[in-house]
Amino acid sequence: MRLNDTYLGAIAMVPKAVASATLTTTGFVDVSGVPEVTFLVATGALTKGKKLTVQLVASDVAEGTGSVQIAEQVFTAEEALTGGAVAVVSYLPTAAHGRYVGIKLKHDAGSDVNCSVTAMLRQRMTPAENGWAVNY
Repeated sequence: MRLNDTYLGAIAMVPKAVASATLTTTGFVDVSGVPEVTFLVATGALTKGKKLTVQLVASDVAEGTGSVQIAEQVFTAEEALTGGAVAVVSYLPTAAHGRYVGIKLKHDAGSDVNCSVTAMLRQRMTPAENGWAVNY
C-alpha cells in the first residue's frame, strides 16, 4: 500500500510570513472518524537557539471558535537551520476534545519567518483513485 492510499493531505495554512512573537492560528481540519492526524509545520530559516512554539488546539466549531489547547511543544534550533525546519505534531483524536483540530504557532526569530502547515489525515479505508496523485 502506498502512503497516498493511506493519508489524505489537507492544507491547514498556506505559506506565509509569520511575524516574530505573533501567535498565528491555522485553519482547522475535521477529524471525525479519523484515527490519526499529523501536522507538518514547515518553517523558513532559523538561526541557532531560536524557538518555534507549536500548540495543538481543538474546537467543536469548524472555524475554531473557542478552541482549547490540547498540547504545546517548544522546538529549539540546535544549530542554524538555513534550509528551514519541519516540526511534526501527531494526534490521535478522542471524543473528549473537539471535532476540529488545528495548530497555533509562534517563533522568536526577531523577524518574519515563512511558515506553512499541512495536515495528513490517516484514513480508515483506502480512498478512491486521485487524479492529483502521481505514482512512479
